[in-house]
Amino acid sequence: MPTRRILVALEDTAKTANAKTPNPMKSLYARLRSIGLSTPYVQKLLLPDWWDDQVANTPAGFTEAVWTIARHLGVQPEQLRDPNSVLELPGAQLVQFKLAQGIDAESVQLACVLGERVARFVLLGVEPSEHRSLSAQNIRTAILESGEPWVGLRNLLDYCWGAGIPVVHLAKLPPSTKKMDGLAINIDGRPAIVLTSQRNDPSWLLFHLAHELGHIALGHVDGGQTVVDGSIERDADDPLEVAANDYAIELVTGHAGTHVLPTARLMKAPRLAAVAAELGQQHNVDPGHIVLNYAHTMSRGQGNFWPLGNAALKLLPSEDATAMIRDQMFSNLDWSSLPNDAAEFVTRMVGLEDD
Repeated sequence: MPTRRILVALEDTAKTANAKTPNPMKSLYARLRSIGLSTPYVQKLLLPDWWDDQVANTPAGFTEAVWTIARHLGVQPEQLRDPNSVLELPGAQLVQFKLAQGIDAESVQLACVLGERVARFVLLGVEPSEHRSLSAQNIRTAILESGEPWVGLRNLLDYCWGAGIPVVHLAKLPPSTKKMDGLAINIDGRPAIVLTSQRNDPSWLLFHLAHELGHIALGHVDGGQTVVDGSIERDADDPLEVAANDYAIELVTGHAGTHVLPTARLMKAPRLAAVAAELGQQHNVDPGHIVLNYAHTMSRGQGNFWPLGNAALKLLPSEDATAMIRDQMFSNLDWSSLPNDAAEFVTRMVGLEDD
């Protein structure tokens, strides 16, 4: 019986010590909330799937949490460990923000940081490729000569991965951050594209991808630069955005100044979809892009034609665009080159674990 009394006493002492010493994760979660990361988000996206906060009651356990979160945010572990340290996201000295009116850089900084971290990890699993031309005309010609009817999302994804330019779609951004359409990034001399738009039609994401590829092809991210597109707008007046838009239009249609106009009268959705399908075959242009180009062109001076465009788009054959991007990444990435925690982080951020 004496042995039992000693064991009980030791257990009671441990419980008392734990009661007096709060779990350090409580303070860390509070500081992460200050930069827009909710506790459930951190637990589900940034910490290992086996994580339990009780592990942090030991110094080694808390260190594991600190280093894991630091790697996924690109911050110094000391900032997370020290409760008195000011928690700041990595600076944006080399970032060019192209944002819509009413959206500031701070509101998309967290999304930008997470996109950069995912791109950095993904590049570990991508072999630098032999040089491929990134000229809009050369890419278009190569795709059409391979037997494709037009430049579409799937074959443009193929070309990018073949050129050593990974393309990922972030599906799990924090609710607190403003959404972006995407970013083009250069990490240690290697480009990558991160798309974040919530649209899921291939024709929408085709233009977004072509636009970000334009930033890379035109040298806008050389020297470690990042271009963050809060909203990709065809009527942007920023010189870099105008150039990337022209590149995208040339790549998709063959001519940077392509504008689709009605030949006689305004059309309803079924007619617009049918005309777009016919013109697509004739001119080797994605029919969905023809619809979107028409809606944009008509909306510039004759009212809001986007509802008509979106209705016509639904009548054309389509696929799950974000699933297509995830599948391409899954197939092209050498997962064995990523550390286990990095592979888990990427899988979660792009939504692969939901498939």
